[in-house]
Amino acid sequence: SASAKLFTQNVHTRQANVVNYASPKFQNMQVKVAYGMNEPADNTVVKTPVYGGSLEYNDGIFSAGLAFETKESANCTVAACTAATINGNTNARKAILGWKASDALSFSAVLASLDNGLSGASAVSTNPYVVSGTYKNGDYTYRLAYGNSPESNSGRADAFSMYALEVMYSLDKNTAVYGYYSAITNDNAGKAKFEAGENTYATTAGNDPRALGLGIQYKF
Repeated sequence: SASAKLFTQNVHTRQANVVNYASPKFQNMQVKVAYGMNEPADNTVVKTPVYGGSLEYNDGIFSAGLAFETKESANCTVAACTAATINGNTNARKAILGWKASDALSFSAVLASLDNGLSGASAVSTNPYVVSGTYKNGDYTYRLAYGNSPESNSGRADAFSMYALEVMYSLDKNTAVYGYYSAITNDNAGKAKFEAGENTYATTAGNDPRALGLGIQYKF
């Protein structure tokens, strides 16, 4: 549907033609704001500008952040767009907490809120979260993460969860080898998948994709 398509215009995607401002750091805090014109490729599609900001804190042991982003929304062409056909704005909110317990152990948590600004059957909103931890023991580094996204509206059955485990072994100060395993569990209508860059593919609702990888990291 148009409302579902609207919601999947990923607010995390880097926007074109963006003006950014990052303030100087003060008392371990920094403010960032951004505005993007989000101009379409031609004049037949309505512009949907994006704006947002964040407040971040980091003292080397504790870190925290609050961020928001709003994408002005419409699901109609310029010729057909009227006040009656423009959808509500897509809104995203995020809170982040981090704790470096020691040089060997650290934790982080992220809580987000995504809402397409509509009501009734067209409403799409969810409150996903991710928790993760890192533990270093000699030349080995272990990372574990778990995330969950509840269904976007009652009865949609599009919830999913995901976990990932990575083990890295340092050969020297510049080179490391690593392996990881990650699994996604979708509800009956869920279509969560692994995708990055040009690695895109179609998925079937309810499938549970898995990923296994090996790699070498070299720091120049």
